[in-house]
Amino acid sequence: MKIEHIFPAIAFFLLMYSVPPVKCQEMPFQGGENISMVVHYKWGVINADIAKLDYSVSDVSINGEKCYHVYLSGTTYKFWDNFFKVRDVYETKVSVADCTPRYFHRDVQEGSYTASNVFDFDPSTMKVNIRVEKGKDYVLDSTLFTGGQIYDIVSAILRIRCVDFSSIVAGKPVVLTIAMDRNMVDARFRFVCREKRKIDGLGTFNTVKLAASVRSRKDHYKEEAASSQFDVLNNASDVFSGDDDIVIWFSDDSNRLPLCFETPVSVGSVRGRIKTVSNQKYPIDSKIGD
Repeated sequence: MKIEHIFPAIAFFLLMYSVPPVKCQEMPFQGGENISMVVHYKWGVINADIAKLDYSVSDVSINGEKCYHVYLSGTTYKFWDNFFKVRDVYETKVSVADCTPRYFHRDVQEGSYTASNVFDFDPSTMKVNIRVEKGKDYVLDSTLFTGGQIYDIVSAILRIRCVDFSSIVAGKPVVLTIAMDRNMVDARFRFVCREKRKIDGLGTFNTVKLAASVRSRKDHYKEEAASSQFDVLNNASDVFSGDDDIVIWFSDDSNRLPLCFETPVSVGSVRGRIKTVSNQKYPIDSKIGD
């Protein structure tokens, strides 16, 4: 994984799954939930916390429909701005009824790289109207259509937490189709084990450990998709390499909090851990010690 793709991968670690419809009362989160995470980078003599991720859920309305607005930002600490400045924003709006996306916005600044995405989802037709901008010169307006449910990178954060983990533990991998810029990928997650995990500064938890792999989506050029300008992801290795690049530990309780993750990059490795969580829906029963 290239160093400039660290933050897309960090956002990706939080997501997953193509699963049956979810009912709102089954959702393990609520408006007002806030999570902050620390991103740690290790390479040679560098072994330090370099950035923070902030995640929040709020209640909104879109054309009279009750929705959750999820906001995720990634920011390098001031000292590390001198080496590789990151200012990333990802946000989505999903239906409270079933957690399917209605709107997605991505605005990233990673070193000299800049990009912007705006996705408008039509749940009745399964179409996604998209606008992609990269740098100063590249602009793409198009429509994505596969005939099936498509998620953006942040709406999937919520969707995975709605999954009944018992089916994954039983050995059933889960796949989610995700739109990323002009590309589409299928993310496949499998159960690794249940284990106790120490989170620095927060305590020890019972966790569910999952591993992720990514494959290019090659079947979206059909019917209306034939005229789409979306690309088959032919540079997946730039973002993900290997079968299990990302390992994630979720709290083994009703909240299914993303407690920590690990992922290799082309130079060194990146880890993330929860620093604080507030206004979670249920008691954090998975915590078993300080």
